[in-house]
Amino acid sequence: MTTFPHQISMPTYRSTINHQNLDSMAQTLMASSSVSTVSSQTTSKLITYTAGNSRRMTYNKGTGQVQYDNYLGKDNSYGTQTLYTHLFDLLADTAVPLEQVQYDNVSLVGQTITYRSFVEGFPIFSDNDYGTVRIKANNDGVERYHLSPLSLGTPLPASGQKVTLPSTVTVLNALYQAGKGKDIKGLRLGYTWATNQNKSLVTLSPTYYVYYHGNWVKYQSLLKGD
Repeated sequence: MTTFPHQISMPTYRSTINHQNLDSMAQTLMASSSVSTVSSQTTSKLITYTAGNSRRMTYNKGTGQVQYDNYLGKDNSYGTQTLYTHLFDLLADTAVPLEQVQYDNVSLVGQTITYRSFVEGFPIFSDNDYGTVRIKANNDGVERYHLSPLSLGTPLPASGQKVTLPSTVTVLNALYQAGKGKDIKGLRLGYTWATNQNKSLVTLSPTYYVYYHGNWVKYQSLLKGD
């Protein structure tokens, strides 16, 4: 955990949004030597792609999230180094631009690795996990991918717009006073992804994120009791 003993001023960024074509994403994820046809079915909430009996990709229209499941029918458990290599190879096959994401964290127990978009070295967080790719190995017989067809263009500083954040000690003291301190497992500076009404531009605003009950949440949300 990086600590900041004093207030810190950080710029706000703006970026355009790139939309990956869902059909192309499905073809890339689900292509194999044994299955050449990908079919799709659309409901009011979901678009579901299938290839044979083992591959399925679901796009949630409400959240903008993609869930891909590859049923392998066999379990594998990977050691530390082999897990990193194996899951990076799977990431490279997703058609997600590799220059858009960086390694963020890994769970050896859950056999899961998370890649995340960053700006100026700081991670970007979204309520809908935009800019995040999470891949789980098949330790229970299924490879699972959680990602989004949305990615950022090149973030640029918003002219004259900066945010002054309190010191790390001030934030931690406030969280302990609110009764949240004992459940905090990490604290980091990050940027919040906020999309405009037309869903064409993103504003990236800096704040502290706290690892609380298995999720990274804004410290302000914890103080409000959200």
